[in-house]
Amino acid sequence: MLTKLYIDGFRLWTDATIRFQRGLPTVLIGPNGSGKTTILEVMAFLSAAASDGLRAAVYDARGGPSEFFAAGKSRMQLSAWLDSRPGLPTEADRGPVRYELTLMRDGPFARVEKETISVYKRGLEQPPLYVVEREQSRCRLRNVSTRKWEPLAVDDDQSLVFELIRQDQHYPTLRHVRESLSRLRVYAGFSTQPRWALDNQERAQSSRNAIVVQPQGALDPRGRNLVNALYTLQQRDEHKWNYLLRQMAAEFPYCRRITFPPEPGGSKLALAWQDDRFSELRSAEQMSEGMWSFLLLLAALLPAEPAELIAFDEPDAHLHPSALRRLVSLLEEASSHSTVVFTSHSSRVLDELEEPARSLLVCEPTDDGTSILQLDPEQAKAWLDEYEGVGRLRDHGLLDKGNSLDTLSPLLLA
Repeated sequence: MLTKLYIDGFRLWTDATIRFQRGLPTVLIGPNGSGKTTILEVMAFLSAAASDGLRAAVYDARGGPSEFFAAGKSRMQLSAWLDSRPGLPTEADRGPVRYELTLMRDGPFARVEKETISVYKRGLEQPPLYVVEREQSRCRLRNVSTRKWEPLAVDDDQSLVFELIRQDQHYPTLRHVRESLSRLRVYAGFSTQPRWALDNQERAQSSRNAIVVQPQGALDPRGRNLVNALYTLQQRDEHKWNYLLRQMAAEFPYCRRITFPPEPGGSKLALAWQDDRFSELRSAEQMSEGMWSFLLLLAALLPAEPAELIAFDEPDAHLHPSALRRLVSLLEEASSHSTVVFTSHSSRVLDELEEPARSLLVCEPTDDGTSILQLDPEQAKAWLDEYEGVGRLRDHGLLDKGNSLDTLSPLLLA
């Protein structure tokens, strides 16, 4: 699980540390332009860099460093703290792990200035054990087989150590970090419209389309592989699949089952569902946007393969209040085994949170970027007794520190 994130020099964020709750979702709120979605983008950046390589994360997805480096900054630093994964082979791999990456802007290019991986085997309050140390072209790695440092020749300053070496038996922590970062799953928005509302190009990429069958253990960032993700879940994890069906039926009682009929020729699978109101199967195209949104969210929260983090940008769109209540419950349940983060402008969502004082982080624009604040638990409890919900607090402007009266500012902690 991702437990902490440090950002310096990425868009509006400078010298900011975000801590994520264990067992509770982290909910990012704040006005437009306060950097909420940028936090999700940082997670997506790290995931893409680990999965597809640094070039893909910097240039293909973002158009180069000028598009995401903070204004006036030539250096960007990111650090991610990850929980240890059971079963790692040596004591050097046990304990929380920190991955740190510093990029330098060199005109239109970005190059690696520093990259380190360290293990806090004695706890976060004690000095860590470094297993990867890299500064520009100089790099060394700790080989767990020989228990010695070994040099690595680096002649590519636009690639990460993940991309340069894959000897997992000698460098298991490197593998652990690479795999963990690649399992940071960020969903910035799903396309849920029916075919009639799309243009020709959008129709060709719709998640409602039949798809060539292949195993896919997680939903992709846009949800376009929904059919394969659900089919893989059905085949690999009966317990999760039945749970997903129960959640759909609880919210949409007329939805009896979901099935995957093959297209003519057998190479593609479609998605269909049994509606109790009709005798024949209904196609995916006959699901409402609300049903389709809820199904996409379920697929993201119940992947066939484990996720270190599941993050959403405003996941409450298109949902009826009852579906929204169920979604918040599902997000809280998922946080027991993955870090769960989402942004929201919905006061109704905030009112459904089990422990809002612990879950909420308030993003606040400042003169030189943005900052992050959290609720003071004691002060929040007193105000919640009066306002009957954290949504009401926000509706009255009490969570907007810059707009609040001085007497109300103790509600927010730096």
